[in-house]
Amino acid sequence: VRWGVLGDWEAPYTTMAPEYEAAQLGVLQAMLRRGLLFRGERPVHWSPASRTALAEAELEYADRHVSTAAHVAFPLLEGPPAAAAAADFDPFDGGSALEGAAVVVWTTTPWTIPANQAVCVREDLTYAVVEASDVQPSQLPSEPALPAAAEVEERVRAQGEVVRAAKAALKEGRGSKAEVEAGVAALLRLKSELQSGKPELQPGDSPPNLNASPLPHGARLVVAASLVDALSEAVGTPLVVAATLPGAALIGRHCAHPLSARPVPVLHAEHVTDDAGTGLVHTAPGHGPEDFAVGVAHGLAAACPVDEKGCFTAATEEAAGFAGESVLDDGNEAVLTALREGGSLLAAARHEHRYPYDWRSKTPVIFRTTPQWFVRLGDLRGEALAALHAVEMRPPAGRARLEAFVRGRTEWCLSRQRSWGVPLPAFYHVETGEALLTE
Repeated sequence: VRWGVLGDWEAPYTTMAPEYEAAQLGVLQAMLRRGLLFRGERPVHWSPASRTALAEAELEYADRHVSTAAHVAFPLLEGPPAAAAAADFDPFDGGSALEGAAVVVWTTTPWTIPANQAVCVREDLTYAVVEASDVQPSQLPSEPALPAAAEVEERVRAQGEVVRAAKAALKEGRGSKAEVEAGVAALLRLKSELQSGKPELQPGDSPPNLNASPLPHGARLVVAASLVDALSEAVGTPLVVAATLPGAALIGRHCAHPLSARPVPVLHAEHVTDDAGTGLVHTAPGHGPEDFAVGVAHGLAAACPVDEKGCFTAATEEAAGFAGESVLDDGNEAVLTALREGGSLLAAARHEHRYPYDWRSKTPVIFRTTPQWFVRLGDLRGEALAALHAVEMRPPAGRARLEAFVRGRTEWCLSRQRSWGVPLPAFYHVETGEALLTE
């Protein structure tokens, strides 16, 4: 194969050339003059491995990342819902059913629970108050017996044949490397199972040593009406619907934070759906853009008790007990353990999903709220779209993608926490951290 590379070899484009750096600073000055630059705190993609904020272009997405997903109970506190009258809520139907109930959230990032500031619902969704029914031990599904060694050995032999066939097909140009890699991974799992005598955990299985809190008979939970069966399956207990109510009837109530009993409000948010989870969303404004928007709208603190290394700090009461532990490792497990010991962890299972990774370190990233420098893209939208019309795109499909990006973004994070690159010429007060950036 012969590759051709086109370039202006007499005047190459090199980002570290002094002329290029000077041009960058000139553009920065022009943006500053137009009031397009500002310093603010926003949740940004953060790489604990690289210890820096990342742009979307610096992310890679792993399609089969496995997290520990958790169903967590937030006990409702006493008090009438502020929206009861407006929602035509019948207290006789649902009001009494809510006494002693807990709302249930589902999250793939249990480590963000210490930063929780609210629980969000949709005012136009229907919710159910469900009650754990009395199930005798003999009625509960028994733990499946482990497969006999001979059976596992036969599965290892059969999978070995699959791998050999995949390799042969690849050699002949009929197969793919991905098929071989998947086959080898399955073979290694079976061999591990044969050696240990225990099947390897798969997505949907409960993590080791993290048995959820037992759900007592009569316990009442609030979940989206369309997701009652899914919650019943997750907690392993039959649930009986005691009452239904509109989401508007929950708004204005408060529930207790599961790690401290601190009151947190129940709020409406448009991004809440009943497509998956529970129809109630754990909200931590310091760890996600949608949560941050809810926090801004309702004056919630953007608590972010996580440092640049991705470890817990004592910035919130709920995180203090986990200080120093990595949120992507031991800290996450410690939060789950604390929830279980407090009786709030209803279920925990491995969950396979798409997740962003740092393209340099090939490690998972997190959302973390930090002070950064941003440019107001909204003020440039018209000029940028007009400029794109003068550019010939090859392939033409690239135009639609770039135009959609320009229309959809209002801000862009310029700053990075790195020792290389062109620095932003800002000065900071040594005590207050106040920034100074002028022409």
